[in-house]
Amino acid sequence: MANPLDPIWAWYQLTLDCMRVTQRAARDPTLSTAFLSKHTNLFPLDPGAKLSAIDDAKETLDRLAVLDLATVFERTLRTHLTSSLPVMISDGPPFLHSLRDRVESRAERWTFDELVELYGSVGGGPRGLVKDIIKFRDWAAHGWHTTAKPAPSNITPRDAYERLTDFLIAARLAT
Repeated sequence: MANPLDPIWAWYQLTLDCMRVTQRAARDPTLSTAFLSKHTNLFPLDPGAKLSAIDDAKETLDRLAVLDLATVFERTLRTHLTSSLPVMISDGPPFLHSLRDRVESRAERWTFDELVELYGSVGGGPRGLVKDIIKFRDWAAHGWHTTAKPAPSNITPRDAYERLTDFLIAARLAT
């Protein structure tokens, strides 16, 4: 089964490549005039401001990439859980069917932490690393623009991709 995080990782890498090309063009006045057309937001800026704008955009890109990776990871776990229940309980007594229906109806309301804890076979270390990503995801989604709530330990997109992929492989949800 393919890793559901791979398309996001590929998108992130491609976007970084585009940013590097733009950064190079912003540093070179000849390239800047040739490639950063009057129709871009960077064109009217002085070289230092262009590079600063690109750096700011990369910080935002990194936050959004971690947010996107965590979102797809969470959806993968929820989908696995709800799609596995009918198979596991297909021939059981009516009580198990009622239990399955109740779990399916409430699974969407479980916290991300609760969902991760259901995969106890993965081990405490990987689950703890995923929980660090969850904290960063929550901060990236709700608190990065305020100074009242400091960022949790910084999670890079590479960290998130590798940790979440390791978890999915250990849970047998990706290869």
